[in-house]
Amino acid sequence: MIFGDEPFNHKITDILHSHELKLKTTADGVAVSSLHFILDGDSAEIKQNSGKKIPLSKGAVLFIPSDTAYKCRSLKLEQIIIYLSCEFDSAEIQSFTPINPQKYFQLFKRAFLVWEQKHRGYRHEAEAILSQIIAECVREGDRCEEKDASANLNAGFAYITDNLYSVELKVADGAKAAGVSEVYFRRAFHKKYGVSPKKYITEARLTRVKELKSTGFYSKDELAKRSGFADKKYLSAEYLRFFGEKLK
Repeated sequence: MIFGDEPFNHKITDILHSHELKLKTTADGVAVSSLHFILDGDSAEIKQNSGKKIPLSKGAVLFIPSDTAYKCRSLKLEQIIIYLSCEFDSAEIQSFTPINPQKYFQLFKRAFLVWEQKHRGYRHEAEAILSQIIAECVREGDRCEEKDASANLNAGFAYITDNLYSVELKVADGAKAAGVSEVYFRRAFHKKYGVSPKKYITEARLTRVKELKSTGFYSKDELAKRSGFADKKYLSAEYLRFFGEKLK
């Protein structure tokens, strides 16, 4: 699955129909995300810097988050690409092959034609089609949800709570500990705790800052270090946003 069930803002910046032969490229990451439908792929593969490899087979749907570095190679790769700025939080490239690729093909094709023809109101129409695509991705995720009874979500939840104050903590680590995808883990976490794991972590850290601050023993640098924030500047900004007062 790619997207979770929580709504997020998005805005299309461009839609392209790309057809490339003997492609071998390296991308250091761009400022916008991209959603792809693979029309045809011959020996096509994308590799993220983490080492994760994703085959780009015909009919696959692919999401590349903004600022993601990767390498791509293929003998032939034809795709429709929707470039978008969005708030969706993903740590890595994700893909899946839908049960009914034709449905996605029709949606991506419609979005491209609407964008290409640029009739009055085309941006609104293209955004509406993108919302349909995202909804289909969410439903596909529901159908393909992990059914492995051995997946231990509690282990993932415990990993997050046990490592709250480590600056190295990532939501993806909790998903790994649970043996499920990051998107599924985020949804399961929200269902259990009523908030996203990212918000849960931030609020728990700020609560700890408040407690440590009340002792009067710690500097801003020490407060950040002991509560899992990368530095005092980031801590101060989050503290002001959450408590509505400056950190003194």
